[in-house]
Amino acid sequence: MGDFKKNLIRVLIISSLVVLILGGLLVYFRIEIGKKVIKIDEYKKELASRDDILNRIHNLEQGEALSLSYLSQLQDALPTESEAVRFEGMLQDLAHQNDLSLSFRFGELNEPKDSEPKSYNFNLLLSGTKSSILKWLAELKGLTYRAHLEQIEFNQKTTEDSNLLYDVKILGRIYIR
Repeated sequence: MGDFKKNLIRVLIISSLVVLILGGLLVYFRIEIGKKVIKIDEYKKELASRDDILNRIHNLEQGEALSLSYLSQLQDALPTESEAVRFEGMLQDLAHQNDLSLSFRFGELNEPKDSEPKSYNFNLLLSGTKSSILKWLAELKGLTYRAHLEQIEFNQKTTEDSNLLYDVKILGRIYIR
């Protein structure tokens, strides 16, 4: 019976050691797996952040391409100061096409404000028939220049042969870049 007890104690000790070793390994692997899961979650968050950044960069690049097309339209719509000099010539051409006499003068330069770009004031005086003046005003809208007419004053006069003519005084501004 002595051998049986020794074998039983040996088996119990070996079994206990195996259980302790396996329990220790289980705890060790569980801690290591927990650490790896935390790292994997951090990597997932970093990948999501990078993906978000890449999407934002892509959207910005698309916005840049769109804004460049608008920029060229804005540059075409607003002349430079040197290009604004041609404005008077275009107005003179329209006046000659409509049998009007035109007197034009640039005023002062207005610095840009929050809601308006830089601009030049101008004064002009038109003389001619009512229909010619109205046609000239309609054609003025079609010009590539952006002008704001602030004041239009019509004065009627009669010629020696009883024809009605009008003098039109216009105060306005032309926008430039």
